[in-house]
Amino acid sequence: MDEKTSSEDSSSDYSTESSEDDGMETAQINGFKIQLPQGLCERQDIFKELFTTEVWNSLSDVHRQHLQTFLPNFPENDELEKTKTLQRLFDLDVFKFNSPLVKFHNDLKAGYFRPDIARMRKIINKAEKKEAKYRYKTYREQLKHEVIESQAKLLNQIRNLPPGVEPRPEKRKMKIILKALQSHYRENKKDTSTV
Repeated sequence: MDEKTSSEDSSSDYSTESSEDDGMETAQINGFKIQLPQGLCERQDIFKELFTTEVWNSLSDVHRQHLQTFLPNFPENDELEKTKTLQRLFDLDVFKFNSPLVKFHNDLKAGYFRPDIARMRKIINKAEKKEAKYRYKTYREQLKHEVIESQAKLLNQIRNLPPGVEPRPEKRKMKIILKALQSHYRENKKDTSTV
């Protein structure tokens, strides 16, 4: 690992820069810049070869103990649980919907750790949030006008009805409002799931 970089150099915890000349990519991971072969970043079979139990066992005890500090602490049988967790990690078992190593490799392969791509993703996410807010605001304004209009019609209908007869709301309008509410709910659910 080269050296710790300043916070102004890193736009995210991970980033990579490609260098076609030497077949290496500079990756910035947790503030450290390292050189990775492009094959490691692009091919999953090469990536899997580096993350095995054999490679783990070839590390010195000091390095293994240091790396184990990043694993969660378990209330009972801490060492045994950490060993099981490492084995599951190297076997590419699923932890909460995906394997952390597979996800890391897919993100590395997709270039998500490059600073320019990370910056662009932030800009896109910000624009999408702004657009969702605008759509929601527009929808609320439209719904407000429809409710006021419906209320005015009902009040006008009540004024013109003889005593004892109940007014009937326009069924067609109520269906439209119900559909609008349902579509808004679905859009809101999509917007919050992408964020």
